[in-house]
Amino acid sequence: MWDWTIFFPELVAIVIGVGLGVPLGLWLNRRASELQRRQEEKRIKQRRLWLLKALQEEVEHNQELLSQLEGELKKGEIPLYSLDTDMWEFVGGQVAEAVSSEQILTRASRLYFEFDHMKRKIDALFQLWANPMMGASSAWKQRFAALSGSMLVHLPPTKKLCNEVLNLLNDEVKK
Repeated sequence: MWDWTIFFPELVAIVIGVGLGVPLGLWLNRRASELQRRQEEKRIKQRRLWLLKALQEEVEHNQELLSQLEGELKKGEIPLYSLDTDMWEFVGGQVAEAVSSEQILTRASRLYFEFDHMKRKIDALFQLWANPMMGASSAWKQRFAALSGSMLVHLPPTKKLCNEVLNLLNDEVKK
């Protein structure tokens, strides 16, 4: 036989336990999910900021190198260095996710295309300098003048594009 004096208090305890436990468990689960979501958003924001600042630093560095390059070419000197594009090569594909504007992506892509173009010219100039067969012949001087002239024409628009990209990146970092 059932002892109803024990059954009802235990039934009431179970109903109260389930009635309080389920909502409490759901609330705790929502809180944990919200905390996890906020941490993920913070991580994504930090990664985005790191990407933008890394690109910013590389563009600023290359801007300095372009000014240095211009001075050396005007003096008739041969640069023994190149532009740095390692960061773009490393994170370029991730930049699309980090920026809020297609303009930044297209201008930065164009800038790095110009950097690569300038790097090829620097390499050609260096190969010309390193070629012992050319010496200081008139053909060497003509080739040097042509390459230097081409680079000096190429430098101002590239430097202007650097400024545009840096302004866009600065605005994006502030967001």
